[in-house]
Amino acid sequence: MKGSVVYLFAFDLANEIRTKQVREILSQKPFPFQLKLGPTTPRDVPIYSPSTIALHPIEPCRASAPS
Repeated sequence: MKGSVVYLFAFDLANEIRTKQVREILSQKPFPFQLKLGPTTPRDVPIYSPSTIALHPIEPCRASAPS
């Protein structure tokens, strides 16, 4: 009898990160993500606002044509 065993192990650290203590993400200061809430949004439901950063636009590289 032949076979193989594959063992996958995943460990989630997201709940252990203290987001209030994060001062820098990708060399930028994070700020809370602002959700646009409408008048029909329930007021008694807490809405989580994750930290985010504003990424700069990426300029495409153009390859020069051979002469």
